[in-house]
Amino acid sequence: MIIKKKRNKHNKLLILYSILFSLLVITRIVMESAERVGGVWNLIQVALILSGIITYIYYIKNYDLNNPTLNTFLLFGLYIWILSFISLPNLSFSNLYYFLVVPFGPMVMLLFYYLGVKSNIKTSSWIYIISFFIIAYLVSTRRVDYFTMISESKGMVANAYYVIGLLPLVLVFIKSKYRVIPFVIAVIVVLLSGKRAGMLAAALMIIFYFTSFSIKEFKKTLRSVIGLSLIMIIVYYVFTYLNSSFELNTLNRLQSLETDGGSGRDVRWKAIINTVSNSNIINFLFGHGHRSTAIYFRGEAHNDFLQVLFEYGLFALFLYISFFTSLLRSSYLMFKTKYPFAKNFFISIIAALFLAMFSFFIIEPRYITAIAITWGLLLADWYKFKKQKI
Repeated sequence: MIIKKKRNKHNKLLILYSILFSLLVITRIVMESAERVGGVWNLIQVALILSGIITYIYYIKNYDLNNPTLNTFLLFGLYIWILSFISLPNLSFSNLYYFLVVPFGPMVMLLFYYLGVKSNIKTSSWIYIISFFIIAYLVSTRRVDYFTMISESKGMVANAYYVIGLLPLVLVFIKSKYRVIPFVIAVIVVLLSGKRAGMLAAALMIIFYFTSFSIKEFKKTLRSVIGLSLIMIIVYYVFTYLNSSFELNTLNRLQSLETDGGSGRDVRWKAIINTVSNSNIINFLFGHGHRSTAIYFRGEAHNDFLQVLFEYGLFALFLYISFFTSLLRSSYLMFKTKYPFAKNFFISIIAALFLAMFSFFIIEPRYITAIAITWGLLLADWYKFKKQKI
């Protein structure tokens, strides 16, 4: 009876925090003021951070729950948090807020991992499915309004990353015969956003999810080929319609990667590499300080690896790469233990790795939210799956 009461309590907490996540993303999209400090989204972010810190106390007491991938991410978050505090220019309200949210990704992942282990993740499934469709709708309609000149605001195009981050989790809660629908919606959203990194990430997710070639399992292989062919046909017609209706010039934008260097990314990356190469040993090892990329180069690095190296140094970059290595190792072990949602976890890593290389994603305390929750809940579900097999 006591165990049942505790599980009911954690089920309610998981629902509560899942609703907070939904409110966080939706209010940001609606308000279109994510850079300003003092909004509802900021309060929710702080609440999630503080909840993650409290959860950490319970997490370290339960050694059996320790997850190597999560531990690596937490270590990375703690390390750059300390460096961020050291490099604080002053104790203004704005600076304190940006300092507080530095380990946002690791703390959100920890919070949802712990709640996922202690509860039934399916109790919150309806929230994520509804949130996925609402977020996709809001991001898409803002872009359509811009293209049709109903609105002068083109919206925050990187909001499409929330849809990509939620996709692997939503697929867990939807029956297999309907799973093509979230993929098509995700493709529509990234096409309308015009984010080339998002388009390529979505394409890779589709390929890896629907491809399962095995001579021993002919029927499964055939279903994979048919499913992939079907979704490609649908995507083609959706792409053709959107491209012509809203003059997206998607193919031209993809082809221009060779000539524009990804909207000047190549120039920015070279400048960052040159600055790091000419840095003194202290800056090389410990970085130039939190948010220094924006100061030196008037914007993000559009490459998480370079931004980590520049702002936090070589040791932080090592921890960051170790985190991705640990994610891939966990994915390998999921396949090895025949975890039913191993593919979902794998495509989330592919998407995150791709977006981290060509945009600002993992270390950014906005767009990481959805995928941090996805990782936390899938790792929690895998933990319980392994326990059941013993």
